[in-house]
Amino acid sequence: MRKRFFMLSFVVAVGVLPATAQAASQVAADFNGDGFGDIALGVPEENLAGAGNGGAVNVIYGSPTGLNSAGSQFWSQDTAGIEDAPEAGDRFGQAIAGGDFNGDGFDDMAVGVQREDVGTVVDAGAVNVIYGSAAGLTATGNQFWTQDSVGVEDVAETGDYFGSTLSAGESGNGLGEELAIGAPMDSIGPVSQGGVVNVLYGSATGLSAAGNQLWHENVAGIEDTVEGTEQFGSVVAWGDFNGDGNDDLAVAIPREFVGSIRGGAAAVIYGTSTGLSAAGDQHWDQNSPGIEDTAEGGDMVRSSLAVGDFDNDSRDDLVLGFDGENIGSISHTGAANVIYGTSTGLNAADDQFWHQNSPGIEEISEGGDNLAWSLTAGDFDGDGDDDLALGARREDLSSIVNAGLVNLIPGSPSGLTDVGDLLISQDSPGIEDQAETNDEFGSALFAGDLNGDGRDELAVGAILEDISGVADAGAVNVVYDAFATGGMNQFWHQDSTGILDRIEDGDRMGYAFPG
Repeated sequence: MRKRFFMLSFVVAVGVLPATAQAASQVAADFNGDGFGDIALGVPEENLAGAGNGGAVNVIYGSPTGLNSAGSQFWSQDTAGIEDAPEAGDRFGQAIAGGDFNGDGFDDMAVGVQREDVGTVVDAGAVNVIYGSAAGLTATGNQFWTQDSVGVEDVAETGDYFGSTLSAGESGNGLGEELAIGAPMDSIGPVSQGGVVNVLYGSATGLSAAGNQLWHENVAGIEDTVEGTEQFGSVVAWGDFNGDGNDDLAVAIPREFVGSIRGGAAAVIYGTSTGLSAAGDQHWDQNSPGIEDTAEGGDMVRSSLAVGDFDNDSRDDLVLGFDGENIGSISHTGAANVIYGTSTGLNAADDQFWHQNSPGIEEISEGGDNLAWSLTAGDFDGDGDDDLALGARREDLSSIVNAGLVNLIPGSPSGLTDVGDLLISQDSPGIEDQAETNDEFGSALFAGDLNGDGRDELAVGAILEDISGVADAGAVNVVYDAFATGGMNQFWHQDSTGILDRIEDGDRMGYAFPG
């Protein structure tokens, strides 16, 4: 079972690996099976012929020297052979996940199309699945999934946003990885925007509706109950929190009522040898016994999750981002809770609460920083303990407003530690480009080993980056050996040599990475 980290998201499926010096190193999606991780960059606001914001995905392949534009690809619903067709506002590339859904040894790419119309049903949402091969991703055998697909639980409804978030994992059926698909605006009976998650299981022929599961807070055995506009499924992430070899599913609920306030929460559904089961599920918020801080209204604005093994005990740990968290009187500065895995699952005993006013952490909390807007985990120094990256997309750098930065908190045998905490921005030594007003560096994050050296690379989206005078074209910095000053760095955008398409106003390349 392989470890796969996702941001948003944005994106994370993790499995048990031996506790060796490189145990925590992630395997990014490998679409061509050459042993080097590849990266997919969502451009959901890409304009296609006649379809404004139809959306696209750029794919760059890994190599022994890191990402290389040779053989790069550009995917959209206008690509020959891809199911459906681009329409204005579809937002293909809103979410991405990479997993081997047919068990052939080549990873496949699932792409969320958040605002796809299904027949006359507006903004119902959909997912395109593009399969890997020795030559990389190919349109052969691609699939198009909606909630009206035969055998899929639920039905497509206006504004469901099915495909808003995606994550691939292995919860135990052994036939290929499964795909969790969030539809956070889906209504449950008369309850508006309660939110659901569909899970499609893998097979020898790819994702299949056979055994499809539909999860929400009114499913028997799931903690809590559905309430209006809670948006269950805004982010999904896989991790093996109890070390039994079956991945478990974490689901963000950003507007969850905690008592009478919308403080935000996460549900955890545990995997078994036959798939996910409600037995032993958990519900975590900042008022859960043993969890640091207290739930307050608006704490979880965007909702972000990350999964990593920060203490290298072969059990994964869960990070909940609270980007709207107030620290004292400082509004919306942001913070994250870390809940550690044990043999019986996640346990509050060693819970940590991190923010920029935490002792030993670089920078200081300021209003509107939005720390933890994005999260990812990876072993950036190759010591066997995963490290945590937190994006603060609206961090000001001196007089540069909303330039953005990333806090890196190292892992250790006892978990995350402030010792060696590091800041990365576009003004850091060795980082390509420079910090500019409203770049929002840190708006999306990704971790994965792209050059096969046993250390994870950190990819950072700056979705409002201007390129050659083109506003908000978007760009991505890829940082190699992130804890080493002056390590190799790459700066990618749609005018980079060998990258398909071209920069355009408002494309926002780097909006989503796998997950």
